[in-house]
Amino acid sequence: MPEVVIRRVVSEDECALIVNPKDDLLVKEVAVGGERLGADEGSGVYEFDASDGAFTHYRRTLSVAKRDETSDELNAVAHIARGPGHDVVKKAETPDEPNASNGTAASYEIEETTSFNLSIPFWSGLLNLPVKREFGRPRSASPRQLWWMPSQRLDERSGHVLGVLCLMSLVTGYLGVLLSQTLTFVADEFNADKGTQGIVLSAVRLGIPLAFGVTFLADRLGRQPLLRFGLVGAYLVTALTAASVGIWMFGISQGVARGLVTASALLIGIIAAEEMPAGARAYAASILSMCAGLGAGVMVWFIWVADLSLTAWRFLYLIPLLAAPGLVWMLRALPETRRYEIAAPTSGDLLANDFAASDFAVDSPATADPPASNSPANSPTAEPPAIPPADNPPANSATTESPTDPSVTTEHPTAKHAPANPDMMHRLLLLGGALFLLSIFTTPASQFLNEYLRDERDFSGLQLVAFQLLTNTPAGISLYLAGRWADKRGRRQIAMVALLGMAAFTTLKFSAAGWPMWGWGLGSSLFAAAMVPVIGVYGPELFATSQRGRSNGILTVIGVAGGALGLLLVGQLAERWDSFGQVFAIFSVTPLAVIALVFFLFPETAQKELETLNPTDKAPG
Repeated sequence: MPEVVIRRVVSEDECALIVNPKDDLLVKEVAVGGERLGADEGSGVYEFDASDGAFTHYRRTLSVAKRDETSDELNAVAHIARGPGHDVVKKAETPDEPNASNGTAASYEIEETTSFNLSIPFWSGLLNLPVKREFGRPRSASPRQLWWMPSQRLDERSGHVLGVLCLMSLVTGYLGVLLSQTLTFVADEFNADKGTQGIVLSAVRLGIPLAFGVTFLADRLGRQPLLRFGLVGAYLVTALTAASVGIWMFGISQGVARGLVTASALLIGIIAAEEMPAGARAYAASILSMCAGLGAGVMVWFIWVADLSLTAWRFLYLIPLLAAPGLVWMLRALPETRRYEIAAPTSGDLLANDFAASDFAVDSPATADPPASNSPANSPTAEPPAIPPADNPPANSATTESPTDPSVTTEHPTAKHAPANPDMMHRLLLLGGALFLLSIFTTPASQFLNEYLRDERDFSGLQLVAFQLLTNTPAGISLYLAGRWADKRGRRQIAMVALLGMAAFTTLKFSAAGWPMWGWGLGSSLFAAAMVPVIGVYGPELFATSQRGRSNGILTVIGVAGGALGLLLVGQLAERWDSFGQVFAIFSVTPLAVIALVFFLFPETAQKELETLNPTDKAPG
């Protein structure tokens, strides 16, 4: 168990601060023993446990002894950070450091021991170091803004869920890029030209209705069981693809696999939105996207294998089977979301009105109480009301009661009959239109990149690996920063900048040669990554819990339709003109149209609870 020990001598004011419970981005403490140290107090022991934070275990113990010494004597103290199997000795404090007291005022000798276990599975080994570093710092009156943490504290459950979802995103990231990364090698074996590749890529999108069916059932049967079905099915069908005997068998199997992978990725995003606090949704989206990118990167690392022989690409479709035991653990470790447990339909509701038109229609005054005139539900462009102040957090914030409390899992008596959000159809049309236009540009840009590099720039398999890694790896920085900024500063401005940069740099990437192409490729990846946590988080945020799965399934179908149209048009035009550059220059108008939609119509959702954005929902707890 990681442990941090600090010994120091501090002034009376500093001691009074240290013996108070912490309340920062890492942990909120509650006193276990002892009282606050007063002006006349002497020695004592103080213990604190975590009442909130991403920990399965947390204990901070203070041993305080009062002493009267001069400031020169107090400066000779040391900080010791102790962890499992090793000790790190920090330098002694100097008179310039904040813990050195002045004069002969009362002082206190403190030994502070903090032991903890993070609730974040698998990743805790990486996170223990920055957490220990933070616990080893002298206490300050103003909590530090930790760059590696979201703007709102995670609790034990949300930390656990985020860790498991990150592992699942690794899987979907690998499976999701197999088609685009290997199609050019598959086409060589089956003698398929660019036009045929475009048709195959478009036909693969016909598997997306499967994704809609899975997400639709997730509103009826739960997020967790449908995510299990999607991931296991994607694993098996991907392995089956390795046995393809023709381009059309390859396309059919990948159509099914892509539908299941897409459904799984959607459900991962929905679960994250339903489990994360309001100030961490875009942060979680960025972290999940980084993990998916890491999974895609693993696939890219092995793409050189496909260049070894005409049929070597098949090996890449069997690699995921090596991680099957890990997948079993992930599926068992993920709980059902608290919000779904509240809004879950009963067995009788599964047989009727599964997809009532009223779910997405504006309720009439006769059947539902209309929202107040200043309610965000009256207009898709109006901002929802602000969340409650920090000293009075909402019920589903990071301080929410444990999900084991029966009150959390009790079904809201009116949840399945609650009136729909009046703006549901408006939001569906707005987001669907934006995704359709955006996919016309981004899908062909992604799917045809390897074909462009091999056909027009004569790249080998190793050069493809180098280009992908060097241009995409730094994109994790913009992905992470965009998620943090979207939570703190809002979604819309970041979305518009990211869209503009992505459109410009992608067009230049497909028009240049030599080193400029590598530079434009890097810029394209940076701005495209910044779009992900900003645009992607709107889907789970703007729909009620009982409609979140089906709504996002519909949005996916719309986006895939746009991508299929883009693939057909770009594939045919590139074959006719024998160049991708002119084609993408023409199609760059579609992301510019999305910028206009974001500027004029998209609402701001940052720092707002899902129940504020969707008034018909009941908050957990």
